[in-house]
Amino acid sequence: MASALDTLLTSEVAPPMRAAGYKRKGRRFILENDRGDRAFIEVSTSGRLVLGDGYRHFWVRPWMMPEPFTDKWRARTVGDPLSAGDGLPLWDVRPPAAFVSRWGDDVWAVPEGDPDQVAECGRAVAQALVPSVVEQQRRLLDRATLLQETRRADARPRPDRQESPLGLWRGFGGEVLTLLADAGDTAGVAELLEDGETNWLVLRDQGSRFATDLLSWVDRRLEVRGAPSLTDYLP
Repeated sequence: MASALDTLLTSEVAPPMRAAGYKRKGRRFILENDRGDRAFIEVSTSGRLVLGDGYRHFWVRPWMMPEPFTDKWRARTVGDPLSAGDGLPLWDVRPPAAFVSRWGDDVWAVPEGDPDQVAECGRAVAQALVPSVVEQQRRLLDRATLLQETRRADARPRPDRQESPLGLWRGFGGEVLTLLADAGDTAGVAELLEDGETNWLVLRDQGSRFATDLLSWVDRRLEVRGAPSLTDYLP
């Protein structure tokens, strides 16, 4: 028997998402442009929230996976190339009051045994996604717009959801660095690396595997783009 969550996705969410151009894969809806950049909307659950209280608790999580992020992942030895943790997250979609879980404002809750409520919750998910989130993701599939918004989201203090569509948590410029390298902007990469707050060069010199892998990928991507070498810019 299908769960309440899969039922609402199939009956209420999938049709408007398909009409908006998204393809469904399990509990993900995917939109891709001709550069290989992808927009995802993922409905996810957690075992710790399945407590036998008669409700299905879940998140609705939009995120972006530009092609250079996928390529950067392939250079590593572990991880999921379609993980939101490796992409650029938008803010989790908040439920209307009728479907807010007691586990938080960003967590949805739908009663498992009430078909009418399941259908109503599905309609609420669809209405929350189309057109607002879909329009945001279409806008962010433009690489120049994505870079601009990533720079803004990586600022300190971190913007909130009213100020930026992206909800970055890591900071330190790694996302901006990746997009600049893909654009062949050696000068921009060098400027960011020399920013004392990012510390990527220091971390690499200290033996950080993550920093070493990131900067190696940046060098390779700049070369692929026919851009000047970083050695011409860094002291």
